[in-house]
Amino acid sequence: MKRRKYILIVSLLFNAAFILSLVIFLVNSGDSRRRSRRFGSGGTHRLELAPETQAKLDSTRVRFRKELTPLWEEQRRQRSALHEILLKTPLDTQAIDVRLDSIGIIQTALDKKITRQLLLEKSILPPDKGDSYMRILLRRWGGERRFHNTRRDSVNTEREDLLRKDPPNNHRAK
Repeated sequence: MKRRKYILIVSLLFNAAFILSLVIFLVNSGDSRRRSRRFGSGGTHRLELAPETQAKLDSTRVRFRKELTPLWEEQRRQRSALHEILLKTPLDTQAIDVRLDSIGIIQTALDKKITRQLLLEKSILPPDKGDSYMRILLRRWGGERRFHNTRRDSVNTEREDLLRKDPPNNHRAK
């Protein structure tokens, strides 16, 4: 049972990280003119930045893509190796664990680099634009809904219903 939970959690983390990496890659790919039309230069086109600030962001993104490319390629190789292991009979669970651990290490490195890059980009922006930039990125990634879950569990719903019917202020001594 523990093993299943571990594999499920690792799998979910890999999927989320892969999607995040893909979004960042797509946002930062292509030449700056196509990117500004298609992806909004990583969201900065809405901020109306000075040309020198935009140029500085673009140059850091070029460096960043070059830095991440080897990690992405290694992650793809590890995932391919994992797929090959999963197709073999009988399954070698030890080899699967080794590949998952390798993929996890790479994914952690990618997540750290991506986070550092976002913080670097935010620091390049004028102070009044940095928070707006992060909000744009979170919206683009579905982050606001992902990080602020709009669904309510039954306990909260029942509690809120009770509070609406009988607010705490109605319990004054008479």
